[in-house]
Amino acid sequence: MARSLRFLFIIVVVLALIAIAGYLLIDREHLLAIASDRLEAETGARLTVRGDVSLTLFPRLSLALGDATLQAPDGGPELRAGSLGIGLAVMPLLSGRAEIDRLYLENAEVTTVADPATARAAAADTTVGLSDAELDAFYAARRSARKAGASGIEVLALPLALDVGELSLRNIRLRTVDAAGNTLSEVQLKRFSARGVNTAGRETPLQLLLSIPRGTGEAPLELIADGRLRTDLNAGRVSLPALSVTVSGATAEPLQLELSGEVNLNRSVGDFEVDFAVADTQGQGTVRYAQYESPRIDATLDLNRFTPALLVLAGPDAAAAEPASDGRLPYDTLRSLDTAARLTIDEVQLGPHRLTAVRATLRAMEGNVALSGVSGALHGGTIGLEATLNARYAPATLEARGAVSALALGSALEALESPVAASGTASLTWDVNSRGDDSEALLRALTGPVTLRTDAVTVKNISVQRDFCRMVALANGDQLTEPFPADTAFEMLEADLTLGGGQARLERLAATLPGIALGGRGNLALLDGDFTATLGGRLQPALGELDPACAVDERLTALTFPVVCEGNLSGKPKDWCALDTEAVISDALKNEAREKLQKKAGKLLNRLFDNN
Repeated sequence: MARSLRFLFIIVVVLALIAIAGYLLIDREHLLAIASDRLEAETGARLTVRGDVSLTLFPRLSLALGDATLQAPDGGPELRAGSLGIGLAVMPLLSGRAEIDRLYLENAEVTTVADPATARAAAADTTVGLSDAELDAFYAARRSARKAGASGIEVLALPLALDVGELSLRNIRLRTVDAAGNTLSEVQLKRFSARGVNTAGRETPLQLLLSIPRGTGEAPLELIADGRLRTDLNAGRVSLPALSVTVSGATAEPLQLELSGEVNLNRSVGDFEVDFAVADTQGQGTVRYAQYESPRIDATLDLNRFTPALLVLAGPDAAAAEPASDGRLPYDTLRSLDTAARLTIDEVQLGPHRLTAVRATLRAMEGNVALSGVSGALHGGTIGLEATLNARYAPATLEARGAVSALALGSALEALESPVAASGTASLTWDVNSRGDDSEALLRALTGPVTLRTDAVTVKNISVQRDFCRMVALANGDQLTEPFPADTAFEMLEADLTLGGGQARLERLAATLPGIALGGRGNLALLDGDFTATLGGRLQPALGELDPACAVDERLTALTFPVVCEGNLSGKPKDWCALDTEAVISDALKNEAREKLQKKAGKLLNRLFDNN
């Protein structure tokens, strides 16, 4: 009996399918009208078909449409499809209703005609070279563009307003054009698929592959996503329980992101928890994206080290911008940012220097990038600074002020690969400004004061006291007998510098060590490291405690021993400085009676200098 019933059921189903097929084959236009009305009722988009309409029964009942156009509501973007397939549920058709259980779109183009403000903001492929007035118009246009209507990306979100079993989009080109049809920007949606799409808040698995073309010869920025979402249209909310994203092309290594959060559709605001990794950099935090607010990106992030890949979190404009080369400032990237961030970073590498336990607050908008509350540890000391780089116009201006306390000199000089070796600590303060279009110009144009104060500094492999004592021993007609330390230990060492004209001018140097006081002035070329300096050494009686032959009398304490220094910071320190004997003789003549010196000068000064 059971076998008979099953057989009877199969017969009924087959007959029903044949009847449905006959009905559909006879009136495909009617079926298309039903499906089109259903699509418009649920999404507001109007479907127009100019090409052929074909029907397939297996493996599912579906309509295939050629040369189809989908027009978003309220004059929004237009979608023109090479192939559009609509799968229909069978049972509702028996009662004259259409329920779409599959939507397939391939080889399509979505075109958005930008309003005048958006067109002006996107018309230039670079902001470099624009005048101040043109840049003001650019910023104003971009602010207005934020308030524009739907974009190409939003028209692709229309199918998420459906209740559909399967959604598949492939090879979709998203273009924004001006009124004349010129392309302003382009995004390529290579693949998007979702199953169980619904508007009642049930989870929908999805996959996505997005590509953003870049400059000629540059690899595109690509985004691959795999995860789940829940759409609740009644609440105006889309939730992301979990979304894995891989971004490649922004940096040498792909950026891996794990996202979860919620999007408020009514306000176009998304709040996300983020975990990310790129190469050996990892981090986590929160990111808020607000389409119509400023800042557009608001982030709080903890990471183990800084990476330029974080620009991806600042938006596609910043991430896709072509990186500057040869030290040029990345004007387009800086001007595209509208970001606020609070950063905690375990490690930041600044050239040869490693900062740890870094905290910083950043605000970037329309080319003006401000860093405040920056703190961290540097070579055993602490650093605090604030800086503003204003690249709103060109050339950019820089203002920076800050201080480093208790910096370990040995570690800092080693990081710089300096030929000078030293120990002790140093403290620096600076208040400088500059202007320029690249790092070299900014360095050349630096102006402002820098102060240096030190504690317990010892310079390795240079014995200043021994060199001076050799001179004194010659003047005394004696020879040194005691060993001298190979290093120079300063009791005090401080300097005041002024930056300007590509030079660091040593306005004041004051240094003391047992038996000697030094002072002087000099100049250092910031770009090539060449320097000159003239120092004056005054001897003190304590110098004689180092060796009996180094006893200093009033005759010698009255003299100033000029030391002339010149060279390059990359050279050998022992070759940098030498005593100026002619200046010593001149000073001696001023401090001794001429008639006495006429009798003794030959003997005294020959001993002092002839054997030097």
